[in-house]
Amino acid sequence: MSKNHNRRQRKKLHIGEFQEMGFSATARFIPDTPAAQREAILDAFIAFIEENGMLAAVSTSTDFDAFIISDAPRGSTTEDQRSAVHSWLSTQNCVTDSVVGEMVDAWHASP
Repeated sequence: MSKNHNRRQRKKLHIGEFQEMGFSATARFIPDTPAAQREAILDAFIAFIEENGMLAAVSTSTDFDAFIISDAPRGSTTEDQRSAVHSWLSTQNCVTDSVVGEMVDAWHASP
């Protein structure tokens, strides 16, 4: 985006001072974890995310992947929230190989 954008355009495009940051979180369930227990962990994860001012898009099967953003109308997740997610995942006894990614642009993240 080489064009100089005015404030309204930067806000609409979520760039500059309006950039919003998020992060990914992945984990693997321990093999043979019952489906009901996996479901309970995911429900607890979503409740934890919401209680801490975040929203998540989660997909799951034997592993789960999430992308986490702030629940503020315009805002970014914080390093404290990122650390809290990492701590929460590492305390779950049926989850292994948890990885919390670096902060990335939630609107324009490159693959």
